[in-house]
Amino acid sequence: MRVLFTCFPQFGHFLPLTPIARAMAEAGHDVAFATASHLRPVVEAAGFRWIRAGIEDDDPEMVDAQIRLRELRGVEFTRFVFEHIFGGIRARRMVPDLLALAETWRPDLFIRDSSEFGTLVAAELLDIPHGTVEVFAAGARPRATAPVYEPLQRLRASFGLTERDIQGLMDQYLVLMPFPPRLTTVGDPIAPTTHHVRVLPFDTGDSALPTWIEGIGSRPLVYVSLGTVFSERRGLEIFPRLLAGLRNVDAEIVLTVGRDLDAAAFGPQAPHIHIETYLPLGALLPRCSLVLFHGGSGTLAHVVANGLPMVILPFGADQPDNATRCAELGASRTLDAEHLTPEHIREVVLDVLHTPSYRQAAERLRDEFDALPGPAYAVELLERLAKERTPILA
Repeated sequence: MRVLFTCFPQFGHFLPLTPIARAMAEAGHDVAFATASHLRPVVEAAGFRWIRAGIEDDDPEMVDAQIRLRELRGVEFTRFVFEHIFGGIRARRMVPDLLALAETWRPDLFIRDSSEFGTLVAAELLDIPHGTVEVFAAGARPRATAPVYEPLQRLRASFGLTERDIQGLMDQYLVLMPFPPRLTTVGDPIAPTTHHVRVLPFDTGDSALPTWIEGIGSRPLVYVSLGTVFSERRGLEIFPRLLAGLRNVDAEIVLTVGRDLDAAAFGPQAPHIHIETYLPLGALLPRCSLVLFHGGSGTLAHVVANGLPMVILPFGADQPDNATRCAELGASRTLDAEHLTPEHIREVVLDVLHTPSYRQAAERLRDEFDALPGPAYAVELLERLAKERTPILA
């Protein structure tokens, strides 16, 4: 069968779809990704067919939205993203492209990341079932997704569709949740079509690590990252503060700044601090004792799979919810990006690094994740959905 994957056109939204797309392709299905053109190299490097769909980042409408977004923080940032970008511009510009695509390459099944909402409307118009891969580790329904309801109703009405429950539309057929159940925010309802699965985002790049890692011996290794988006957006501001706080921590520190920043821009560092552009998580994390990061769900998935304690420095999107939930579970502590001091960073890192309860809580998360069914189960559910075209209850 033909399976069309769609995602919000950012690296962190594409990656969670990759293990399921790969499993579907290995099962013999014709798999393609429909997304904006700037993601094409990433999609094709992962071995998938790319089809252009949706608005490009340099479109004037998106440029204006990004300018506004830079002025926002916290809850206001997240609400603007959901209401005006996820449920507004991106969805509105995605639907016509998917309808046109279906005239020449009609999919039997849509699979979307949970932030790509144009697919919901296109699938409804085409009468094609759709599955969802949740990309927010702590969940996002309906507390976070409510801002998309009104713009999606307007979009549906523009195509002559009558009003209906938007959350029910999102969860209608099948939701694949690639995180352990206990990560879900307390009090958030779980869709009856939710199935938890043990899959990890595709880990890009060469598995080789820098040679200095072999020389650290038994010293603890602390990994520091702000992810792809927030490294570019706030790295020049935040990384120097983190480096100042980690300068007197007795451990090896490795910080990745992403491909948009120059590691040399941060100047010379103490011998135990190493600044790299990128390192593959699959090779790096098994060597680590602690991860200090932004709390993005893609990185969190790998951290959980390795049973590592965390220090989370959230900025927006899913990160505050993930930070809150990991702290509630005893696996992490949280830093405030607006009130960072070297002394507090050092205190928090040393506490999590040397207090056994944080690692024990992280290992419980890992064990729950390990117990989930793997990619073959996801393939089985999706094949069943395409055949039966009815909701698959957990």
